[in-house]
Amino acid sequence: MFKFFQGIAIILTFTIPTMELVEILVDGKSLDDDCLRCICVASSECDDHVRCHTEGQDEYYCGPFQISRDYWTSSGAPGSDPKNPMDFEECANNIHCAIKTVNQYLKLKQEDCDRDGLITCQDYALIHKFGPNKCAEKELYERSTFWTRFDNCFSRENTTFSA
Repeated sequence: MFKFFQGIAIILTFTIPTMELVEILVDGKSLDDDCLRCICVASSECDDHVRCHTEGQDEYYCGPFQISRDYWTSSGAPGSDPKNPMDFEECANNIHCAIKTVNQYLKLKQEDCDRDGLITCQDYALIHKFGPNKCAEKELYERSTFWTRFDNCFSRENTTFSA
C-alpha cells in the first residue's frame, strides 16, 4: 500500500525532506528520517488528505502528523503569520512545516518515557502522541492504534526494538 505527499511515495520508499530537519540528538545520533516516518505512519498512515478534524471536546488535529494548535504553539509556531488566521492549519497540513514543528517540539520536550536511561525514537513517538507529562503512562499507549502502527513501522526499520 502506498500513500502520497505531493507525488512522493510514502510506505517503504518514503523520504522526508531533509532541508527542514532540525538536529535533535538521540543517543548521540540525530533524529532520523526513519523515526520521523514511523511517527507520521503512526499518526495518520502519512495520509496528507487527513487535513484538520476534531476528536472529542477541544481536540483539534491537523495534517499527516496530527498536530494540535497547542503542540504547534509549544514548538514556536513555525510558519506563523499574524495576518493569517489559518496559519496553524496551513503549517500542519504542509509536510515541510509539519516536520519543522515536530522536530522543534521534540527538541524542546525531551523525556525518557520508558525510564531506560536513554531518550530514543520510541520516547519521541510517545512524546509526540501523549506529551511529555503522560508519555510514561503505559496504559495510555500500549493498546493504542498509534503505538501499534509505530511499533510495526519501527520494528521493520530496526531489528533491536524494545518497549
